[in-house]
Amino acid sequence: MDRHLRPPLFDPEEAATQAGVDVSYWAHLPYLGLYTRHEGRGFVALRADLEHSSSERLRRVVLAHELAHHALHVGVYTNPFHCRRDELATSHVEAQAERWVAERLCPLALIRDAIALWGHIGGEEIADLADLARVPDAFVTWWLADLRQRGMLLAPRLC
Repeated sequence: MDRHLRPPLFDPEEAATQAGVDVSYWAHLPYLGLYTRHEGRGFVALRADLEHSSSERLRRVVLAHELAHHALHVGVYTNPFHCRRDELATSHVEAQAERWVAERLCPLALIRDAIALWGHIGGEEIADLADLARVPDAFVTWWLADLRQRGMLLAPRLC
């Protein structure tokens, strides 16, 4: 194995362009993001503060999450709600979307390579994975817990 981990290649902004999904920023959007389809075309609205460079990591996750609805949930309607990690268990559709995101922004292969290279995953390693994937640390923490809960990742020694 290479001594260095390779960053994931998925770019949500490029994926939106390739999928023909229009992305716009709304000043008064009560949610981080919202996906809708009209006349066969996908539209994503992101909260305006996500447009700032300081929000790049969160923007990547939110945009990818809305693109997951475009890819996975054509014809499925769900009431919009704040998409907090603790609410994902209550919505199969939202959990599917969040896992679709994680598989692209922080793939299981990357996590397994990190464990093989580092021998464990602790706070510093979570931060390193988040830096590599350009996502918030909390997203990596959630993804590791989700993978363990579903038996897809043996719990490495935690520091």
